[in-house]
Amino acid sequence: MGKLYSSEVITEYILFLKEGDCRNTSINTYLKAVRAFLYHCMDLGYLKSFKIKMLRKTEKIKMTYTDDELRRLLKKPNIKSCGFAEYRNWVLTNWLLATGNRSRTVRNIKIGDLDLNDGYVVLREVKNKKQRIIPIAKSLIVILQEYLTFLNQDKDQYLFCSIYGEKLTAEGISSAIPSYNQKRGVDKTSIHLYRHTFAKRWIKNGGDIFRLQKILGHSNMEMVRKYVNMYGEDLKENFEEFNPINQFVNTRKEHIKLK
Repeated sequence: MGKLYSSEVITEYILFLKEGDCRNTSINTYLKAVRAFLYHCMDLGYLKSFKIKMLRKTEKIKMTYTDDELRRLLKKPNIKSCGFAEYRNWVLTNWLLATGNRSRTVRNIKIGDLDLNDGYVVLREVKNKKQRIIPIAKSLIVILQEYLTFLNQDKDQYLFCSIYGEKLTAEGISSAIPSYNQKRGVDKTSIHLYRHTFAKRWIKNGGDIFRLQKILGHSNMEMVRKYVNMYGEDLKENFEEFNPINQFVNTRKEHIKLK
């Protein structure tokens, strides 16, 4: 059995799966099952020990909203003629783009969590269970000040509520945004795309990646590094203009005479 199973055999197995057009994610699923069995055999002494490494997942470029799509999505509706749901969805769209918050976080924000005077919000329902405070953009504060005049001013009132004043359900927000986007002529309907759009534009605008980590609530820099890698091509914009070396190096072509 020791001759039958070895790192070379696992490599051949991986190549076999790749020939069948298996993605790295699927291959890793198969490897985990095989590894569990073989490691058990190693523990029992049936096999010589060797490591079975998982394949690296291929990071795909995550889609984001374009400038044209954002202009359509952020165009303010006529609040004198539109319904509350459309107006709320417009405010919600502005919030998602301005904060990069996850859907679950947004649904649980209450009016009492806002401090529009000092410009921040307390996020209590977050993925890593660590409550945090993030700043609110001045342009978003202006939008929220108007929006709050249409809501019950109870501090326990959910900021983004249903037309009946109740907390938005996961299904409610998951259907509200796609419907809003499609009515604006935008085919992309994912709420999470606003998070990717926030990260991409933060990076492109020269934002500090450590602050980006805190705002998005990542426990480490791994995901932030992925964002930087994914949007590497976009980082080339104005690269020459902002690159510090160009402040000191003469870029004019000068011929050097060799002896």
